[in-house]
Amino acid sequence: MPTYFFQINVKPTAGTPKAADIAGGLAHVWVIAQSPEEAQAKAFFYLVDYAWIVGSIEFSRPMPDELIPELDIRDIKLHAEALQKGIAADFSVWPKDKRHPDTPVEIRRMGPPLTGGTG
Repeated sequence: MPTYFFQINVKPTAGTPKAADIAGGLAHVWVIAQSPEEAQAKAFFYLVDYAWIVGSIEFSRPMPDELIPELDIRDIKLHAEALQKGIAADFSVWPKDKRHPDTPVEIRRMGPPLTGGTG
């Protein structure tokens, strides 16, 4: 099955794990799916499982296997996790104070989604 990559703007809710100090973020989501539409739906549901408000898609594309070795280590690891689990994500986030939202300052893994699902 093809691999798809998304960068999606997100905002936390009161229920978002480990996000009390976060104003917003950019989710990096890797999805294994049959089609772009299926991949996008899985990515959105996955983010909602973490209680994020899903915003606009900044970037999306199918990711051919031959490009994976050229990626940074962060995305190589997320791709490997997506191959095992069907989906993987992390979040570049910025705090509620002292930073401009266009400058993500921290990368966080959020642990298991609230529903325990995988998207």
